[in-house]
Amino acid sequence: MTPFEETPPRTKINIRGILTVIGGISLMFYLGCFFLWGNIDVYVLSYFHEFNPNLSVGFIFIVDTLLIAANSTGYNIGTYLLTSRNWHPKLILVIGGTLALSGTYMSSYTKKLAPYLSLYTGMNGIGCGMCYFVPLVCSWEYFPSKKGLMTGIIIGAYGFGSFIFSLISTKLVNPDHLQPTIIDGDMKYFAPEVADRVPYMIRTLCYIWIGLVCLSILLITRQPKPAKDNLKESLEQIPDLHSLQPEIRHVKFCVFSKRFWQYYFLMIGGNFFSTFFAYTYKVYGENQGISDQTLTWAASIGGGLVNGLARFIMGWLQDKVSFRKLMMGLMTVQLSISLVVYWLAAVPSLYFIAVVMNYFCSGGLFAVFPGSVTNLFGLNKGPQIYSIILTASIVSSSLNLLMTELLLPTTGFMACFFVGSGMTVIVLIILWRFQEKLDIENLSRV
Repeated sequence: MTPFEETPPRTKINIRGILTVIGGISLMFYLGCFFLWGNIDVYVLSYFHEFNPNLSVGFIFIVDTLLIAANSTGYNIGTYLLTSRNWHPKLILVIGGTLALSGTYMSSYTKKLAPYLSLYTGMNGIGCGMCYFVPLVCSWEYFPSKKGLMTGIIIGAYGFGSFIFSLISTKLVNPDHLQPTIIDGDMKYFAPEVADRVPYMIRTLCYIWIGLVCLSILLITRQPKPAKDNLKESLEQIPDLHSLQPEIRHVKFCVFSKRFWQYYFLMIGGNFFSTFFAYTYKVYGENQGISDQTLTWAASIGGGLVNGLARFIMGWLQDKVSFRKLMMGLMTVQLSISLVVYWLAAVPSLYFIAVVMNYFCSGGLFAVFPGSVTNLFGLNKGPQIYSIILTASIVSSSLNLLMTELLLPTTGFMACFFVGSGMTVIVLIILWRFQEKLDIENLSRV
């Protein structure tokens, strides 16, 4: 470098943005325990079966459906308070975190179904949902050109959290790796030696989760207002986003968009088999003689490491590859699993792989959706619209519940798996006609 050459400017490190991402990772380690239900459901079912002998496997999907419904309610509350009312992110996290942790902790003291569902699914679900979008929106504001990468990093932790806590929860509730021994019809339940440790497991997990939530509250911040104004100005200079703003005057107008309903039905169909299998793989596997320890490791590696890795990889790829191509790849893998998994239980190692890959598909789906929806509908309205699209998960879980109550007892798991295959085929057909472009012609009529 000669004396006359200028020193190149140093890249400014966005410390507040980086700390927000770290805080988001800490928060998602806790929120990702939504997937923990797939590992602990059989223990909780066994615990409540002691006091409610008529309880069936449908209880698993009742919890799942109500939990998703409460989560979706929380999503909408949280995004509304953050993006429309401009509440401080720390305040939303304090309220949501307190609601969720209090509900989960108190649920460990009840032996009746109604209070348990109110506390574990109601308070816990709404509280977690309120917190979910806070780190995502804040990180998108700090790094607007890397929404896919930020999404992948933060919600990748959502998957990795369940890896750690699946192992911890099983160690707490079933330290000796005992098998279910109480037979009631086609179901096997754990004896009181294991089932009675469920309250202890839940309370111990809550103590750990409190620390993670407190750390996220300390680290997560929002882009200072002057910088946000500059961000808005820069976004308005982008032709696509600028042209879309007059069309999406309010979140409620999204229902007039054909693309919105395509996203909605993709979420229903894409979730259907992966959710059903995620919550029944342990029941089906143990009924086929696969050890509880093997299935726990499948949940831990699949629901944690692979799920988290899928979220990171798919989030990163979304900045380079279209939503349509990524979804088609995920759904092709999911279709393959649904067609053969019934017979794979005869070979534990192959069944293990099927469980792990199912979690990959599920994690990938939730990584590619938020960025795509936000890119299409804009940074201001996109998060709220995505929270509405997530209510499709309630529909998917409700369909799973109906199938579990009406079809599973009469036809068995094979028919249920094939129904999942059919739903996945419908998703692939929708994707074949999908265009990642807002249908302005429909919105212009509003």
